[in-house]
Amino acid sequence: MLSNKAYDCKNNHSFDISKDNYLNLILQNKGKKNPSGDNKEMINARNYFLNKGYYDILKKNLCIFSDRYAEDFPVIIYAGCGEGYYIAHITDFLLCNGKSPQVFGIDISKSAIKKAAKRTKDVTFLVVNAFDIPIFINSIDIVFSIFAPIAKEEFKRILKLDGYLIIVSPGKEHLFELKTFLYDKAYLNEQNEEKIEGFEMLETITASNNIEINNKEDINNLFLMTPYYWKTSIEASNKLKELESLKTKIQFNISIYKKTSN
Repeated sequence: MLSNKAYDCKNNHSFDISKDNYLNLILQNKGKKNPSGDNKEMINARNYFLNKGYYDILKKNLCIFSDRYAEDFPVIIYAGCGEGYYIAHITDFLLCNGKSPQVFGIDISKSAIKKAAKRTKDVTFLVVNAFDIPIFINSIDIVFSIFAPIAKEEFKRILKLDGYLIIVSPGKEHLFELKTFLYDKAYLNEQNEEKIEGFEMLETITASNNIEINNKEDINNLFLMTPYYWKTSIEASNKLKELESLKTKIQFNISIYKKTSN
């Protein structure tokens, strides 16, 4: 229940709407300087890199799919929305096409949600765990999960019957040239078609492009926003910092599921 810019729950917990217009619903994070989730360095790197348009092919495809599957008044959640880049563009695209979406962006990282809330006022942003979403059962039309853990049971719970789950995962050759530079033996990403109980797979497409990065800052930002940052030796990381240009393939698998049973 909303009261004096705060929400109260049945367990007598109170959650204040921040001055940046987002809501933190994770009790254990309140009062901590560094909540769990991506840190500020990773968030800033991803924000700077995506704003340069390197991943436009993914953004454009997400907008097309959201419009294809959204009705006139859809309720949408992006689970693991990070700094809000994709959900802001999706929302703008739907609004420009005459639809009236109610959109929620959720992430466990307070730093990410704080930045996302500054990006757009057309999305309600929540600091919340995707595996414990405070949303009514059968109330959502579309759930997005992009390079994030897939909370299958929770997504099934909140989606309406015949609602859609849109999942993005890395294609087998995604950033292969970057990995070739970092590792003695580069590997292709495993490709496993995700089977989710209670969902029907409608379609999967692979969106690919080749990008060229011509400055050290953008190359380092790309590195920081990938899991390779945690898996790479200090020697290889330092070598990458001196790289002035990089050409690499980007490749995204976009899969659309429809909920068929509760």
